[in-house]
Amino acid sequence: MPQSSSTAGPLDGRTALITGAARGIGHAIAQALASAGARVALTDIDADGARLAAEAIPGASLGLGHDVTSETAWAEVLETAQAALGPLRILVNNAGTGRPGTPESHSWKHWQLVMTVNAGGTFLGCRAAIPAMRAAGGGVIVNIASCYADRASPELTAYGASKAAVTQLTRSVAVHCARAGDPVRCVSVHPGPVLTPMLERAIADAPDPADARAAWLRGVPAGRFADPAEVGGLVAWLCTDAAAYATGSAFTLDGGMTAI
Repeated sequence: MPQSSSTAGPLDGRTALITGAARGIGHAIAQALASAGARVALTDIDADGARLAAEAIPGASLGLGHDVTSETAWAEVLETAQAALGPLRILVNNAGTGRPGTPESHSWKHWQLVMTVNAGGTFLGCRAAIPAMRAAGGGVIVNIASCYADRASPELTAYGASKAAVTQLTRSVAVHCARAGDPVRCVSVHPGPVLTPMLERAIADAPDPADARAAWLRGVPAGRFADPAEVGGLVAWLCTDAAAYATGSAFTLDGGMTAI
């Protein structure tokens, strides 16, 4: 078992599981939680990537392969993470996928894939985490949605619909736990365009990278991309006791996109 950091923080001693954490936003979230003192389990469909990402984080960390659409995988990952790091107190449902397509052009195959991973995987994570957190004495579930849950995205029809589903699921989980008297909070985070390695590659590979970059930023009043660490910082704060009254809420981090 990895040794925990001796540096105390607002999440000191709490075990967190972050899905889709091999790279990008998920890895930045794992880093932020670890910096705040949490013991982190990074999971990803890319098992080797998850293990390498965990090795890059000082302190108590664990990397696991994980198909978030599998009920069996959720049970196995939770059992392994809790045996190694302690009772689950934080879950970040970050794993997701997207395929372009309009309401007319989207294939049924890709619609099902996006909805199953983004909405289905988040549902399975919430369902698995609630009893684990109840047994641990409380916890926080953070679901990563998107600004495209809150604005029309006709070229990303399935993606926007899936993230809107995540938003509504978050509210249902929050109210369910509150009414049951369970000390489990659930919130969603809605990023705008984040400059992950994947997005950087997509821009670099475009026929005109400058035009591609401008197109991404055209609707962002702040005039820049978010850094993954900014998403990580918000998620880490939401998991602390400073945010103890926040549940069922959506936290937007989109440079003003949905304000116009």
